[in-house]
Amino acid sequence: FVTLEGIAFAADPEFNMYRNSYPFAFRRMLTPRTALGRQLLRDALLQSGRFKVFALFKEQGQKKSASGEAAEQATTAMRITAEVLLAPEGRELRRVLADADSAGLISDLA
Repeated sequence: FVTLEGIAFAADPEFNMYRNSYPFAFRRMLTPRTALGRQLLRDALLQSGRFKVFALFKEQGQKKSASGEAAEQATTAMRITAEVLLAPEGRELRRVLADADSAGLISDLA
Protein backbone atom coordinates (compact mmCIF):
# COMPACT_ATOMS: atom_id res chain seq x y z
CA PHE A 1 0.00 0.00 0.00
CA VAL A 2 2.74 2.44 0.98
CA THR A 3 4.77 1.48 -2.10
CA LEU A 4 1.81 2.18 -4.37
CA GLU A 5 1.27 5.52 -2.69
CA GLY A 6 4.94 6.41 -3.20
CA ILE A 7 4.83 5.50 -6.88
CA ALA A 8 1.64 7.48 -7.42
CA PHE A 9 3.02 10.44 -5.44
CA ALA A 10 6.17 10.45 -7.59
CA ALA A 11 4.00 10.76 -10.70
CA ASP A 12 1.56 13.24 -9.16
CA PRO A 13 2.55 15.24 -6.05
CA GLU A 14 -1.12 16.05 -5.43
CA PHE A 15 -2.04 12.35 -5.21
CA ASN A 16 -3.90 11.40 -2.03
CA MET A 17 -4.20 7.66 -1.39
CA TYR A 18 -7.02 8.14 1.12
CA ARG A 19 -9.15 10.20 -1.25
CA ASN A 20 -8.61 7.70 -4.04
CA SER A 21 -9.29 4.59 -1.95
CA TYR A 22 -12.36 6.08 -0.21
CA PRO A 23 -14.95 4.77 -2.72
CA PHE A 24 -13.60 1.22 -2.46
CA ALA A 25 -13.39 1.30 1.35
CA PHE A 26 -16.86 2.80 1.70
CA ARG A 27 -18.38 0.16 -0.59
CA ARG A 28 -16.67 -2.60 1.39
CA MET A 29 -18.04 -1.16 4.63
CA LEU A 30 -21.59 -1.26 3.23
CA THR A 31 -21.26 -4.86 1.99
CA PRO A 32 -20.03 -6.93 4.94
CA ARG A 33 -19.25 -10.60 4.33
CA THR A 34 -19.05 -11.91 7.88
CA ALA A 35 -21.44 -12.04 10.82
CA LEU A 36 -19.19 -9.65 12.74
CA GLY A 37 -19.10 -7.26 9.77
CA ARG A 38 -22.89 -7.34 9.51
CA GLN A 39 -23.22 -6.55 13.21
CA LEU A 40 -20.69 -3.72 12.96
CA LEU A 41 -22.61 -2.22 10.02
CA ARG A 42 -25.85 -2.39 11.98
CA ASP A 43 -24.19 -0.84 15.04
CA ALA A 44 -22.65 1.92 12.92
CA LEU A 45 -25.96 2.89 11.34
CA LEU A 46 -28.59 2.30 14.03
CA GLN A 47 -29.03 3.19 17.66
CA SER A 48 -32.21 1.92 19.34
CA GLY A 49 -33.67 1.32 15.88
CA ARG A 50 -33.07 4.90 14.72
CA PHE A 51 -30.52 6.08 12.21
CA LYS A 52 -27.48 7.70 13.76
CA VAL A 53 -26.86 9.67 10.58
CA PHE A 54 -29.64 12.16 11.32
CA ALA A 55 -27.96 13.20 14.55
CA LEU A 56 -24.79 13.82 12.50
CA PHE A 57 -26.74 15.86 9.95
CA LYS A 58 -28.21 18.02 12.71
CA GLU A 59 -24.75 18.49 14.21
CA GLN A 60 -23.27 19.40 10.81
CA GLY A 61 -26.11 21.83 10.17
CA GLN A 62 -24.94 23.83 13.16
CA LYS A 63 -21.45 24.15 11.67
CA LYS A 64 -20.31 26.09 8.63
CA SER A 65 -21.07 24.61 5.22
CA ALA A 66 -18.85 21.74 4.12
CA SER A 67 -15.67 22.33 2.18
CA GLY A 68 -15.51 21.37 -1.47
CA GLU A 69 -13.69 18.14 -0.67
CA ALA A 70 -16.20 17.19 2.05
CA ALA A 71 -19.10 17.91 -0.30
CA GLU A 72 -17.43 15.76 -2.98
CA GLN A 73 -17.02 12.90 -0.50
CA ALA A 74 -20.66 13.20 0.57
CA THR A 75 -21.77 13.03 -3.06
CA THR A 76 -19.57 9.97 -3.61
CA ALA A 77 -20.98 8.33 -0.48
CA MET A 78 -24.57 8.93 -1.62
CA ARG A 79 -23.84 7.53 -5.08
CA ILE A 80 -22.15 4.41 -3.69
CA THR A 81 -24.93 3.88 -1.15
CA ALA A 82 -27.55 3.99 -3.91
CA GLU A 83 -25.52 1.58 -6.04
CA VAL A 84 -25.11 -0.85 -3.13
CA LEU A 85 -28.80 -0.69 -2.23
CA LEU A 86 -29.70 -1.78 -5.76
CA ALA A 87 -27.00 -4.47 -6.06
CA PRO A 88 -27.29 -8.08 -4.85
CA GLU A 89 -24.45 -7.53 -2.36
CA GLY A 90 -26.50 -4.75 -0.71
CA ARG A 91 -28.72 -7.32 1.00
CA GLU A 92 -27.46 -6.53 4.51
CA LEU A 93 -27.80 -2.78 4.04
CA ARG A 94 -31.39 -3.32 2.88
CA ARG A 95 -32.01 -5.44 6.00
CA VAL A 96 -30.71 -2.66 8.22
CA LEU A 97 -33.01 -0.18 6.48
CA ALA A 98 -35.97 -2.54 6.88
CA ASP A 99 -35.25 -2.95 10.60
CA ALA A 100 -35.08 0.78 11.24
CA ASP A 101 -37.87 2.47 13.18
CA SER A 102 -40.04 3.90 10.41
CA ALA A 103 -41.89 6.29 12.73
CA GLY A 104 -38.55 7.63 13.95
CA LEU A 105 -37.36 7.96 10.36
CA ILE A 106 -40.41 10.03 9.42
CA SER A 107 -39.87 12.19 12.49
CA ASP A 108 -36.19 12.70 11.66
CA LEU A 109 -36.96 13.62 8.05
CA ALA A 110 -39.57 16.19 9.05
